[in-house]
Amino acid sequence: MYSKEELQAKSVVQLKDIVKEIGAKIKSGDNKETIIYTILDKQAETSAQPAAKRKRTRIAAKKEDRVYSVNGIEGENFDVQKPQGLQVPWQCPSTERHSLLVILLCYTYIIYCILMIFFLKCRVSEWKHGID
Repeated sequence: MYSKEELQAKSVVQLKDIVKEIGAKIKSGDNKETIIYTILDKQAETSAQPAAKRKRTRIAAKKEDRVYSVNGIEGENFDVQKPQGLQVPWQCPSTERHSLLVILLCYTYIIYCILMIFFLKCRVSEWKHGID
């Protein structure tokens, strides 16, 4: 980058060399002052242009986890495990869990029925005796 004072100290031939170096365009009949301002304008343009931004890259999500274990003669072996979701009893194919769930629901229903019978008995006895 040249300052205005540095350019004024140079000859017209040196200024024309600088113009060729930076790629500016001048006319053959331009005087020293016009050449200086052409150089300064070109320097301002090149310094104002932002540097090319690096394009962002997308990081792909991994679908499997690697488990490191030390086995055998070779040392580390990689065992690939696929991620497993939460297993809920009603989504599992196991018949044992299904039967346990059915038994639990039956016992819950039986307890509900016993409580309703007790509640109705109390309400009927209150009604018979006229208690509100």
